[in-house]
Amino acid sequence: LPHEIWPHRGNIDDQQEVLDDFIRTLPPLANWSKRSDAYALLIGASRYKKMPGRHFADRDVMNLRQLLVSRSWFMDDAQHIRQRLDHEVTQSALQWDIDWLITQGRTNPNAMLLFYYSGHGLLHQVQSGREVGREAMLLPIDADPEQLTATTGYPLSRLKAELSKLPNKEIVVILDACFNQSSACATWRPTGGGGQQHGGGSPTLFGGKPPWLVAAVNSGALPYPPGRQSGFSYFLMRGLLGEADGLADGKRDGWVDMAEAFQYARDRLTEKHLTMDPLMTAPARLRISKIGGER
Repeated sequence: LPHEIWPHRGNIDDQQEVLDDFIRTLPPLANWSKRSDAYALLIGASRYKKMPGRHFADRDVMNLRQLLVSRSWFMDDAQHIRQRLDHEVTQSALQWDIDWLITQGRTNPNAMLLFYYSGHGLLHQVQSGREVGREAMLLPIDADPEQLTATTGYPLSRLKAELSKLPNKEIVVILDACFNQSSACATWRPTGGGGQQHGGGSPTLFGGKPPWLVAAVNSGALPYPPGRQSGFSYFLMRGLLGEADGLADGKRDGWVDMAEAFQYARDRLTEKHLTMDPLMTAPARLRISKIGGER
């Protein structure tokens, strides 16, 4: 739709920065590198029924999945990676899939768990008695931001509570979404809308025991048009493909962990003048991608 057209920069036919084909042709790791106890849930919602779409969320998920099965521990089957795109991202499916991931952690205390979401988020006002607070929420494709409740969206406090009960040491949450009421988030009304407020999120809305990587707290989670992906996910993947190796201590060891990938993404977003404020809630020294060749 006209109001959803993103600004093109440079030569829009130039495919140099698009990662799809490069990731798709990566040779897989040897079998010894796979783990039977590594589980990932990947959610990508680009097309919404009652609000503007979000560009590239489906591509974010498909590229990340291919990267994980080619250069990480994860097996490429439904028992180890669950993927939901667009029309599949309903409230019931989101709840069902998150329960599945939590169950893997309960039954496999040493398992690696990865939760990734690319889509709309929202900062929702909630009232408990006389107290008024704010709740960060993930939005399924049929959510109505004007009539949002805990049963029509997915509160991140629920995810925090479930993850905090798990004994697993290797957990990471990646949210490529913004959680505030700025024009770049889900509350955007193309016609201008009345009564829109601009309020920021807070790092305390995220986190807990495992590290959380969040694309934007007080700013918008913006796309990176030359790469045809969401900006945070694009540069996070560029880092995982090898460009972030050694950022933590200056020593390249053939592996990229989440802390290195986050640092790379944050630096590149600043370099590309994408006004985003990514957040990492705790050190995420979890090795994700192997780029140094076989042993």
